[in-house]
Parts: sequence; C-alpha cells; structure tokens
Amino acid sequence: MVLTALVAASAPACRGDSQKTNASNSSVNTTNVADASAPTDTGGAETTSGPQRAPTTGAGANVGGPPTSLPAIPFRVPATGAYQYHERVQPQTGDPAERTVRYLLSAVKRKPGVIRWDEADPTTGAVGKAGDHYEEIHDRDGLFLVASIVAGTDECRWSPRSVLLPRAVIEGGELETTSTCTVPIDGKPTALTLTTKLKFLRTHDFTVAGAVRPAIDVSRVRVLSGDSEGPFTITSRAVDTYAFDLGVRVRTEDHSSNKRDGRPAEDSTRILTLTSAP
Repeated sequence: MVLTALVAASAPACRGDSQKTNASNSSVNTTNVADASAPTDTGGAETTSGPQRAPTTGAGANVGGPPTSLPAIPFRVPATGAYQYHERVQPQTGDPAERTVRYLLSAVKRKPGVIRWDEADPTTGAVGKAGDHYEEIHDRDGLFLVASIVAGTDECRWSPRSVLLPRAVIEGGELETTSTCTVPIDGKPTALTLTTKLKFLRTHDFTVAGAVRPAIDVSRVRVLSGDSEGPFTITSRAVDTYAFDLGVRVRTEDHSSNKRDGRPAEDSTRILTLTSAP
C-alpha cells in the first residue's frame, strides 16, 4: 500500500486572481464553498493583477506580513510541459535517498481549469500506466486538489476538493478542508479522509535555476486516515513555496509520520526542489 504519496508527493501549481476577500473572513472551512466557474486557460500568459508582495531587504529576504497592501506582482497560469525536481528523502533510520523526479503537466480536455501532473521517467520522459498522477483545478477561489491516482490504488476523487493554495491564504489568511474518497485497497473498498490546514507565512524572492522569482511560503498540515490492515494515520507537516510567475510549487520541505495500530511510527523528511521548467 502506497498511501504516503497521497499526502506528500503531488507537485501542485498555483494561480492568483485579482478579486479580493476580507482577511477577517479567510479562516473558514471550504467544505461549504461551491466551485466557481473556471477562467479560460491562457496557456502561460501573464496577467497584470494578482496578490501583493511584502517588501524585501538585503538579498530579497521578506519582512513578513500579509501581501494585501503592497505592489501587485503578476501571476502566470502554469505552462504545459516537463517540470523537473530534485528530491531528497531522509528516512527515520538509514541513509538519505536522492533522485530526479520529472512531471508532465497537461490540460485536461473538457474540464476547464483542470490540469494533470503525470510522473514521468526522468531520462526518457515516458509516462507509465502505473505512475502517480494528480489532477488540480484553478478557479476564482484559488488552487485545489480534485483527484489523486497513486500506484497501487484506483482513482481517488476528493469530495469536496482539497485545498492547495486558495485565494484567502494568498491574501494572508488560513483555510481548512476535510475531504473523503473511497478506493479499492487490497481488493476491498477503503474509505479515506484527508484533512488539510493551510496558513500564510510570508512572501519573498526565491531563486529558481538562476532566476529570482516572487514567491509565497505556506504552512501545510495534512492528515490522511483510513482502515486497511488496521486503522492508520499519515500526518504531513510541510512548508510549500510557490513561484507566482511560474504558477507552480518550487520547493517543499515535508515531515511525514505514518502511524498504524500496533506498529512503531515511520517518520521521514522529504525535500523537493524545482530545477527546470518549460
């Protein structure tokens, strides 16, 4: 069973919107928020409005504070194509493992605003049928996870969609969602629950492949629970960094703990950093 990837392995994208929300109303549960109509994909074109960036000092360090009262920085709808990441995983015991991870991003036909990330072979670029892939949606409320397809399970379509980078968090707030799905694991239907809590941390400048880009850091706590060969809980605590002009996550540092009844917890730390983009 490979459920940890449901919590930590997706490579999400991000998009802003010029509309603003009241920061005092940003800490809400989005399970009662209806999907807004998705914008037209501009194929990577920049917009001139979006969230705001806090001031920087020195080598681009951010002084903190929500980004709602400072000069706007443009957003970019993610370009389709290959995104390459460097991954380092440090298990609780043993040596760290490092590898190159490549994802192919594509637009999903007949689903406006939905993009799909397929894990591909880092050398050939081929996408295998057993590879992990994820679907996310961009709309006026931000970015959300709608489906996770992980090797060893069938498609898990989250209801309601799970929060990734909502507008309320971009504007300095917090948000939480609780989503569910049912997938066959070990030959029987298994109900999964995914609770995600996000909190704005800061905006700053982040260097990707030699280019300095405006970015946002978001605190993320995910808890995946279910019952397969006994009750289990996988908790993931992370800081995600998204680059506004690329529209994707450029770095994450994730600490995960896999707990199962009657067994010691399995802990690990995973750092994923973008090294190249279309």
